Amino acid sequence: MSRPRILLVDDEPSILDGLRRQFRVDRARWDFDAASSGAEALAKLRDQPCDVVISDMRMPGMDGAELLRTVAERHPGTIRFVLSGDAEPAAIQRVRFVAHQYLMKPCTADGLRRALERTLTHRSGVSSPDVLAAVTGLEPLPHHPRVVEALRRLLAAGTTDAAGIADLVERDIALAAKLMQLANSGRDPEDAPVTGIGDAVRQAGPTAVRTLLDRELSADRSDAELQRTERGSPIHEAAWAGASLVRQIALDLDRAELAEAAFAARLLRDAGRLILAARGDAATIDRSTACGVADDDRTDVRAAGAFLLALWGVPQELVDAAADCSENPTFGDRTLAGLIHTADLCSRQPAGPSGPNGPLQGGPHAVEPASPDRWRQAAARLSAEARFRTIGPTAGFGAECERFP
Repeated sequence: MSRPRILLVDDEPSILDGLRRQFRVDRARWDFDAASSGAEALAKLRDQPCDVVISDMRMPGMDGAELLRTVAERHPGTIRFVLSGDAEPAAIQRVRFVAHQYLMKPCTADGLRRALERTLTHRSGVSSPDVLAAVTGLEPLPHHPRVVEALRRLLAAGTTDAAGIADLVERDIALAAKLMQLANSGRDPEDAPVTGIGDAVRQAGPTAVRTLLDRELSADRSDAELQRTERGSPIHEAAWAGASLVRQIALDLDRAELAEAAFAARLLRDAGRLILAARGDAATIDRSTACGVADDDRTDVRAAGAFLLALWGVPQELVDAAADCSENPTFGDRTLAGLIHTADLCSRQPAGPSGPNGPLQGGPHAVEPASPDRWRQAAARLSAEARFRTIGPTAGFGAECERFP
């Protein structure tokens, strides 16, 4: 297998020289090339495609945003990073839809190296070129149409209630993933990441959420786009149900500090399912059972989702938990992945009078005897609730119950 090729783009020779020195120890596993302008970078890509482009933002002539947009259009499978000293929100806004990650200068060599390692490692788990192009391309993930409708109404009412906005964002995998990407952009990889969806919404603010909706959901969408969006609705609903169950289990097991990260990891785990469903793979919907757990959860689905999350700079602990495919998960394990496994096991066994049995008895981690059946009952309840939406007073729409399509 050929080594990944990385193209470095910056108009300052000293920056390029510094990057070359930083990556000298990596030449046994990665090949590097450099360009001093956007035009030169495109010419090099035309002659020999690269796996990753790392570009400065401010350059004379073609800037980083324009370069990466052109790269995305001509070479959709290319990973696109911005490495810039411009921390202005306007600069980040310009590239957030064409760059997969926005890293700040000065970025430590280890931080940049880790960002590349995690992205390239998870990319290697995706074997289909079409799926790779779908993950790295410009096409947004399909949203839940009723969630978007409710969110637009909420924002149009002028709300600044971050909790109300987050409550809706948590029901849409695509919105949640994009806001997690935005919240973790423009920071050094060494800094503490944002791991909760509520924190990501609070950091972004209502204006950024509105801009995201306007960018990803044009008013004059084609019939094909609307059909593509509708196709993913059951996946959003099942993912929310599964994530809500994980959050409840985390709280019940006295792991409140992990509850929001566990919710995010479980919700975003189904990003891969959403990608494949958008491409017309109906099996990714049909395989879903209670709380979105598939009896034969496919590694290609998990791999595509993990690659997307790593690509977008979602915190590593969430990517690892979402990608975990342990064949023998331990029931009651209090780790991030363990909480998700526990929820999966509960979701696979319907609640009934027989009480805890089968795999729910196993494992060295003690739980209250009544907990497994209570969680199974919660799984059934949440799966039903996922198909309905109570618009509460915080949303300003009364207390009517609205059914999702």
